[in-house]
Amino acid sequence: MEFRIGRATLSARSRGIVGAVVLFCASPFAAADPTGPLSCVEGQFGVGGCPPYGQVIFFGAGVTGPNSVFEYERPVLDFSPSAPGGTLRGVVDLSQGLLRTYAQANDDGNPSTNNGASMNAVGVDLFTLHRLGAPSPDFFSFSVVFTAEGVGGIDNPFYSVGSYLSIRPDSVNGAPLGISGGKLDAGSVLQAGTHVPVFQQFSVNLMTFANLSARLDQPFQLTFSLRTDVSERSFLDFMHTARISFLLPEGVTVTSMGGFDSAGVPAIPEPSTWLLMMAAGLAGTARLARIRRRDV
Repeated sequence: MEFRIGRATLSARSRGIVGAVVLFCASPFAAADPTGPLSCVEGQFGVGGCPPYGQVIFFGAGVTGPNSVFEYERPVLDFSPSAPGGTLRGVVDLSQGLLRTYAQANDDGNPSTNNGASMNAVGVDLFTLHRLGAPSPDFFSFSVVFTAEGVGGIDNPFYSVGSYLSIRPDSVNGAPLGISGGKLDAGSVLQAGTHVPVFQQFSVNLMTFANLSARLDQPFQLTFSLRTDVSERSFLDFMHTARISFLLPEGVTVTSMGGFDSAGVPAIPEPSTWLLMMAAGLAGTARLARIRRRDV
């Protein structure tokens, strides 16, 4: 089996390596000077490309044929493969910190097979804190939150669906980045008849977050992904909300190379139950920031 990447083609052996690197690898940049220009070695971040970029990976028997398709390098992506076996869609919009996925697999008429489908949307971007009048060595504590709300349905009592949310912070050029805790992964596997009703629409809510501290005007990297897996006669629809948001100190803003600007992106809703979950981690991050300010 071959795995097509844009116009290139990889062997089946390479596909496994690519999948592991693309979905889970977020390496720091090669240069050691945090104040110097950003550098990126082609191929360092998975298959290729340098941040900011989006990725859409989709596959499924009867939906995309024998090959999986992988696209990257653009900060805005929208791929919608469809076939009699089902429909998939993945959207990446780095300027909004937004990912969207949709996956539906139809019944192939063979009760002895279960041909599923999968869609994964990934964003890789560089973010920077700003504040007017603040000296650049200052550290600030903040949180980045990634939430997704979707709906699904399963029309077979023996089948299941799965949804997965992930966020990964990384330093850039060796610049210090404090990570005091968080919940970097969230997943939900739902079995029809056991976890959710058959032939009825149900809701799925996912949330990840990271408590961080960083200097002003020095970029840090975030890799975030949303994946949906479905069985035959089922669907998952995350076309409404899967968005990056920030809890920032007063007077601090954040922008990204992909066009994100916290001043123009909808804020996360308050109050929320997960704010309490982050309180302890933020306290630890603040203490770390104070220690680093004394050492500067």
